[in-house]
Amino acid sequence: MTYYADEFGFDMPEVVALNGVHALGAAKANQTGHDGNFTEGAETKINNKYYKMMLDNSTVWEQVLSEPTEDNPNKPEWHWDGYSAEDGSQKIGMKLDTDFELFYDLQLVSEDGLAGCRPPNGIAEEELPLCPKYPTYEIARRYAQVGEGRAWWARDFAFVLDKMLLNKVDLSLLRDLN
Repeated sequence: MTYYADEFGFDMPEVVALNGVHALGAAKANQTGHDGNFTEGAETKINNKYYKMMLDNSTVWEQVLSEPTEDNPNKPEWHWDGYSAEDGSQKIGMKLDTDFELFYDLQLVSEDGLAGCRPPNGIAEEELPLCPKYPTYEIARRYAQVGEGRAWWARDFAFVLDKMLLNKVDLSLLRDLN
């Protein structure tokens, strides 16, 4: 959270709103060390699926080690793959430790990001305790709601994106196109 506070002047609720953008796009191994769509089937649509996936009991999460490859010479790091609880073979998305650390204290036990606990619906090779929730969990729960949740998140996200751009764009370089 310190990075977002120092770089953009964000507080914790604003960081939660900003990270909802992880419903869009994907991580590329040659850029991040991880490879996968953040939200399968919704990579190009602004939506609140990020929060639904992160908190919904119909998603089962497994922490997976991203191994170095020719495209990804980065050191190994952990990420989370989400699968449908109804059909464990259907992958529905991928998230990073930083996504989970917005809502849970992962109690990391290694520098590569291995969690010492599991989020609800998390599976692990050994039985790990449930990760404690952070207060930001309640913000995400509001954003995950059907109907109103999407509107709350879209409003908050637009404000935070605007704030981020205004903090990082040199306004003297802008010109009126009229």
